[in-house]
Amino acid sequence: MSFPPTPLVRFLEDEGLRATVEAGLRKVASELGRSEHDFAAAAFVSFEAWTVRPSRATTRFGSISTRTRILRLTTLDCSEATRRDTILHEVAHIVMSELVSKSERHGPRWKTLARALGARPSGRGVDPRFREASAALRADREQIVARCERCGVEIKRLRRSTRDWRRYAHRGCGGRFVSTA
Repeated sequence: MSFPPTPLVRFLEDEGLRATVEAGLRKVASELGRSEHDFAAAAFVSFEAWTVRPSRATTRFGSISTRTRILRLTTLDCSEATRRDTILHEVAHIVMSELVSKSERHGPRWKTLARALGARPSGRGVDPRFREASAALRADREQIVARCERCGVEIKRLRRSTRDWRRYAHRGCGGRFVSTA
């Protein structure tokens, strides 16, 4: 699933998550020493500077860049629950970096905020559909970078290799590797 770059506020509305995020922000505001209305309003003002873009990553559902104010979401197949959880997880990171603490990653205050928004407060998610789509994409992208001259075993990588493969011996047969690039 691909999508065009979208402002975060509009993206939350399109996904039907604006009310959920507002309610979560109001719920947790007093624990973070803020007034309910002001905290939610300040968060949505900060969201206006953020853009949601698709990600080509094969190992994570989403990520944010506070420097460029971009939230990246996977374009790979995953369940609706995982997608929703990922969006709320990343929104919790945005709120923390913009309004609470730039340095707190998955700490106690972030976990409180993530729970209030309705996200599971963990750094890693598991989704079988994503795992399958990720494995298929990785297999398509892999390239053979070296081959054993004796038995023909191939070494595959996602990126081009600058390694001098002649220096390495294959443990299985003792043959030397030859670069294919």
